[in-house]
Amino acid sequence: MSPPGQPVPTAEPLPASASNLPARLDCVQIHLPDDWPAPAADGTPATLHWTWRSGTQTGSASGMLEAVPRARDCLLVIPGSRVLTVRTRLPVGRAARQPQVLGHAVEDMLAVAPDTVVVTPLGAPDTTDGHTVLAIVERAWLSGVLDSLALEGITPLRVTSDVEHLASQGPGIWSVVRQPHGGFVHLGGFESLPLDGTGDTMSGASLAADERSPAPHDVPLALQLLVSERRAAGKPPAELRIFSAAGICTPEVAAWAQRLALPVTDAGVWTPWPPALRAGRGLNLAAGLNRRPARNGAWLGAYRGAAAVMGAVLVGHLALTAIDNWRMAREITQLRDGMEARFRQMFPETRAIADPVLQMRRLYEARSGGSGVAARDDFLTLLAHMANPIAATGAQASAVRFEPGVLTLELSFAPGTSLDTIESTLKAEGFRATVDHVGVVAPPAGAAPGRTPTGRTTATIRVVAAP
Repeated sequence: MSPPGQPVPTAEPLPASASNLPARLDCVQIHLPDDWPAPAADGTPATLHWTWRSGTQTGSASGMLEAVPRARDCLLVIPGSRVLTVRTRLPVGRAARQPQVLGHAVEDMLAVAPDTVVVTPLGAPDTTDGHTVLAIVERAWLSGVLDSLALEGITPLRVTSDVEHLASQGPGIWSVVRQPHGGFVHLGGFESLPLDGTGDTMSGASLAADERSPAPHDVPLALQLLVSERRAAGKPPAELRIFSAAGICTPEVAAWAQRLALPVTDAGVWTPWPPALRAGRGLNLAAGLNRRPARNGAWLGAYRGAAAVMGAVLVGHLALTAIDNWRMAREITQLRDGMEARFRQMFPETRAIADPVLQMRRLYEARSGGSGVAARDDFLTLLAHMANPIAATGAQASAVRFEPGVLTLELSFAPGTSLDTIESTLKAEGFRATVDHVGVVAPPAGAAPGRTPTGRTTATIRVVAAP
C-alpha cells in the first residue's frame, strides 16, 4: 500500500508462476472476479486470479479453482462491488459487536432480514460524530463461495475485499474501480459503495462483450448522486481516480470531470496485489462464518489471554514470596546479631558463638550449680512445686523416682477420681505434669492387704520443668 497522500499505484504485473512455483508458499491470495461464479462467455467454467508470496518473492497466475496452489495461509479477496458500507451509531461497549445488534441496525437502515447478510464493524467509532462503518455482504453468496473453496480443501485465513488495497490513500481522494458489471467507489478508509450494474447475475453467454463493458464516457448514476450528496453536506471529494479492469476501455476523463465537476485522473489498469508479509492482519468480512481448521498447537491461542493473566499472577506471587523471604531472613539475622551482642555482654570471655541460646543456657546452669542455687529441674525444686497440688487432692504417694530433669510419682487418689480431675489438679505454672497410667486397686486374692487401700485410684505422674 502507498503512504497517505501519495497516488495509489496499481500492482505491477507479477511474473507468471503457474509452472515455476517455489517448493513452499507462505501465502496464496485468491481474487474473485466481480461476476463470480458466472461462467465465461463460451460456457466454460469461470476462472479466477491468484497471487502468492514465498518469503520476499511474489507471483501471480490465473485459472480455475482446482488449479489454485496450496500454501500455509490462504486469503480470499472478494470484489468491492459485493460489499456495501453504511455509517450508523451503535451501542457502547461489547454489545456493539454482537451479531444480533449489528443485524438489527442493518435491518432498520436497509430493510433487509438480519439473517440474510453478514455484517462486520470496520474499525472503532468515529470520534467526530460517533458513527461506525459497517460492511455488509450477502450471506448466501459468501457462504456459497466458502463452500466451493472448502470442496477443494481451501479454508481462507480471512476474507477481505478490494477496498483494503485502497485504504491508505490520502484524505479527500476517491477511487473508482470500473468492472464489467459496474465496480465500486472507494471513499476513504474502508468505506465503499457498489456502482451501477453490481450484482448482475446474467451469464456472459447472454450478453455480448461490448454490451457488458461500460462506455468510457458513462458516469454511474450512483456516483453522481453520491458526489452531489457529499457536496451538499460540505464534504465533496478533492480528487477522483479511475481504475479500469483489464479489457475495459480507458475512460474519457474530461467527460467525467465535466459531469462531476471535480478533478478526475486516469489511474490505469486495476490489477490484483500480492499478499502482505503479515497475512493475518487486516479486514475479515467472514468472522464467525468461515471455519478455519486449527493447526497443531494453534488451539493455545484461545487461552492466550488466560495464560497471560495466570503468568502475571504467578510472577507477582513469586515476587511477593521472595520479598517476604528476604524480610524474614533479614529479621532472623538482626535477632541473631542482637542475641550474640547480648551474649557477649553477659559472657565476654566466650570466643566463638555457634548457638547463643544453647550456650547461654549451659553457661547459666553451670554458674548457678556452682553457686549452690537449685535449678528448675532439680529433684527438690520439682517436688516442692508439686507438694501443694498433691496435698490439695488428698493423694498419697506410694513411690518416688527421679532421673535427671524428670520426677516420677506413684500416687493414689480417693475412689472414683477421674483422669480429668487429676490433670486439672496437678497443673503448676512453669511445670508440666503428664499422667502416664491410671488404674484402680483391686483386692488381693488370698493374700494380706497391700499398702494402698482397695478401691482407690492409682496414677503414675511424670513431672518436668516447662521449657
